[in-house]
Amino acid sequence: MSLSELAAPFTLPAIDIAAYNINPADAAEPIEPVLLMEVDVARPIPCALFIDLLTGQRYPCGLLLVRLSGTPIGLLELRTTDFQIDALRLAALIWARLGSAINAALIEEGLPPVTGMSALGLTLPAPPRSVQERAQIKAGAPLMSVIVCTRDRPESLALCLQSLRQLDYPAGYEIIVVDNAPSSDQTERLIHDCFDDVIYVREDRPGLSHARNRGLALAAGEIIAFTDDDAIVDSGWLIELARGFLADEKVACVTGLTLPTELDTPAQIWFQQQRDLNGMERGFARQRFSLSQRRDPLYPLRVSMIGAGMNMAFRADALRAIGGFDPALGIGSVTHSGEDLAAYFEVITRGYQIAYEPGAIVYHAHRETFEALRKSLYGRSVGFAAYLTRSVIRRPRLLPGLMRVLPRVARSLLAPRARLHPAMPGHTRLYERMINAELRGLIYGPIAYFLSRWALRRAFFSPSPTQNG
Repeated sequence: MSLSELAAPFTLPAIDIAAYNINPADAAEPIEPVLLMEVDVARPIPCALFIDLLTGQRYPCGLLLVRLSGTPIGLLELRTTDFQIDALRLAALIWARLGSAINAALIEEGLPPVTGMSALGLTLPAPPRSVQERAQIKAGAPLMSVIVCTRDRPESLALCLQSLRQLDYPAGYEIIVVDNAPSSDQTERLIHDCFDDVIYVREDRPGLSHARNRGLALAAGEIIAFTDDDAIVDSGWLIELARGFLADEKVACVTGLTLPTELDTPAQIWFQQQRDLNGMERGFARQRFSLSQRRDPLYPLRVSMIGAGMNMAFRADALRAIGGFDPALGIGSVTHSGEDLAAYFEVITRGYQIAYEPGAIVYHAHRETFEALRKSLYGRSVGFAAYLTRSVIRRPRLLPGLMRVLPRVARSLLAPRARLHPAMPGHTRLYERMINAELRGLIYGPIAYFLSRWALRRAFFSPSPTQNG
């Protein structure tokens, strides 16, 4: 098999999707799951086995994360009929596809470029700049607080906490679990029995923003990091977040790269391909966001490119200065999401900077079914529109610019994007259903924001049961 065949991008076959909750057996052609793998080119290149060693399942496709001394530099799609690619072929394939990215990373690290790579990996003449910076951070690491908000998901929370325990970071960090309006004591018992080094607190007001603000009130760290209870963090997550803050004293927030934990179902694969095709991935280059930058006509309102709420950190004093997270936004409210976007917006418009550090990696599973994906896209759109409503109410001068670009946004959503991507044939119907969910969310978002604000006021002024009694 040639290198070009091994690296041929995998695409979904043309499928007439009759329902959202399909599985591979219902499709006209089987949809092949994708194995996620990693390799570091600063070390000897291993053989790529397309087998899950835990389950024994074989995969014909793979998605390879390529790193340089721990720093991610690119993703490589692979395909094989042999269920393995030997080290020599894999090294040649990585260089053929990512050679320019490798050299760009070497230059960024203060090292000379190279002309090729063998199965032994790269022999570096000196430690990369990032390795030196990590060592400096470990020598004087700031105290960090990691806040994980959860509700009735003890199994996934346990995996998240295990990954947090394995962070490559000095002892100067604390883990706070905020149990948000739980229906049982399972999470509390999990923390008590298996994670007694974790701080547990219960927040009975439902809503992710309430939970995050409760964690913020308890946090002792100079830097506050947030992740989700169903996420797995990379061992270098906190170190890379700290790198972002130390780059400039004006940086008040740092976000990182979010990658899937699995690509096993049609919905997960389809969504990942849409992220790639529509430029939703944030990439592997370090970035800086500030008010002075004009990235597009909707900036700084369009802050979704900055990062995901499951992978973000703030200077504690800056986050408290902006009032924490807006309880009218987020999961658990009728707005579904948007609290992270509002926090980014407040940080930028108050003169701070936000840094994107691709080395700060969090792994999170895409929705397993098309129905769950549709609901997720709807919720994100509701939250985005609610966040826009909040922003223009607080800063009315942004409204004219928003009105100028809204027609363009609507046209882009109404366009049958499946026809714009020849690599995705047969998915116009699926696109239409997903786009309809997004459009309905955008229309409902402003209403949802006012309803959420009204509900908060009502709860604030309503007498408590003790007062009634």
